[in-house]
Amino acid sequence: MAQNLAVLVSGEGSLLAAMIEHKVPIRLVIADRDCKALNVAEAAGIQTLVFPRGYGNRFDRTTYTQTILAVLKRFSIDMVAMAGF
Repeated sequence: MAQNLAVLVSGEGSLLAAMIEHKVPIRLVIADRDCKALNVAEAAGIQTLVFPRGYGNRFDRTTYTQTILAVLKRFSIDMVAMAGF
């Protein structure tokens, strides 16, 4: 299993909670908006970051992806799980 796992979230956090319950070693949780999953991560002592994204014509997928990738590199993330992102 990866030593530096990031989980991307945007909802209630039920998948994240299951991962935490099963002792999956999560280093970082990233959300695209304020959501309950951030509370789940914070309660487990996992660092969280929020990167809001626009929709429609306001959303620049390339820039958004590059921003997320830069953060993943900064935290030396080996693997990413998408839990409702």
